[in-house]
Amino acid sequence: YYYYNNNTNWSSSYTPSKFPSNFPPNFPLHIPVNFTDYRNWAGEIHKESWIAYPENSDQILELTNWARHHGFKVRPSGSKHTWAPLTIQQNDYPSEMVLVIDTTRHLTKMKVISTQPGHSVFWAETGIKFFEVLEKLEESNLGIGSFPNVKGPTLGGILAVGGRGVGSYGANESSPPDHSFGSVSNLVISLTAVVYNPVFDSYVLQEFHRSHPEAKAFLVHLGRAFITNVTMRAGPLLNYTLNSRADFKPEIFFGPPAGTAQTPPPE
Repeated sequence: YYYYNNNTNWSSSYTPSKFPSNFPPNFPLHIPVNFTDYRNWAGEIHKESWIAYPENSDQILELTNWARHHGFKVRPSGSKHTWAPLTIQQNDYPSEMVLVIDTTRHLTKMKVISTQPGHSVFWAETGIKFFEVLEKLEESNLGIGSFPNVKGPTLGGILAVGGRGVGSYGANESSPPDHSFGSVSNLVISLTAVVYNPVFDSYVLQEFHRSHPEAKAFLVHLGRAFITNVTMRAGPLLNYTLNSRADFKPEIFFGPPAGTAQTPPPE
């Protein structure tokens, strides 16, 4: 691994032949950066790339504007819990000109803003693990009604791919109070994104409320945007019991195009 820090010292476990010919020019030296192996969760993508570790949103902005002026592509990175080549592609372009920005080391802050019934709200940075979000909400007797049952992905990753739970309404049922089924992105109240501002001719941090006409583009962006933090709704803590069943007929799950699918029978 190659590492560059404020002392301008290199350390390596690779041979020099694997190192890029030049260190990124004029790189902000107060932000740690590695030239190391990027490997996704599935193991199908593994390629040496520049990976930076900013401490806050301002440093993300600094890296983005640096990349713009030096011909680098910026790609946000969380837990890499994916098969898709949305961050690094194996063969399409030289990874030496891609700057992967890691969000999991420092961008993990979270706070509960309100526990008021019907108006429970929390704020979080996108590098926090989604399971940690649930744990912190539980400390305030809050929770999320429908979510992916995996521990690895970050909150930002869940939102980027439209992560959702598998629950749905049954016959004569309605959503629990202050909860909803479907994508976790349904709970987003507002978000802060890195966007280009033509007035300043630079990238800036801009907050988008859900009512903003351009907010939809960020809710499930598939890694093609950089969201630094989100404000989201929560509901009262729910306790779930997992009950696996295999007695449903195919017609229940695969209804006709007319939309007359049945709901699972009650136990």
